[in-house]
Amino acid sequence: REHRRKESIRIAWNGSFYDVDSWAIPVGTPRSADAYKFIAFASRAENQKSLSEQLPYGPTNRKALALLDAGLAREMPSAEGTFGQAVRVDTQFWIDHGTELERRFDAWAPPLCRQQTDEDEAYVNQSRCQDILGRMRGVADPGRKSQ
Repeated sequence: REHRRKESIRIAWNGSFYDVDSWAIPVGTPRSADAYKFIAFASRAENQKSLSEQLPYGPTNRKALALLDAGLAREMPSAEGTFGQAVRVDTQFWIDHGTELERRFDAWAPPLCRQQTDEDEAYVNQSRCQDILGRMRGVADPGRKSQ
């Protein structure tokens, strides 16, 4: 799908957060050879280029940046000159303070409005909630339940 961007709007990555993740292969797995092949496949610059063209994820293989369209490469969070302005997530901080900060945030922010689906049987009355765009909503019919 083609993304249309307004020329006057751009993403500013200065001060963005990044975290390090990894692939792992459990010891003793019977398909470890396939796991190594997958990791090699997913790590190739050409494949990371394709992923970055579909999703706004900066490639971890820096060689992929050179394969991207120059304009798109400049917009990636892992682009030269951008990544140096990012801040690494402090995992220990979130281990120490995450539960308390989530509790405080949840007390402050109204819940997201829940949508009824055919699979859901449990519904919760929500007198006040926000939709996925952050617009506040109230339940129009107090007798109506939404999930």
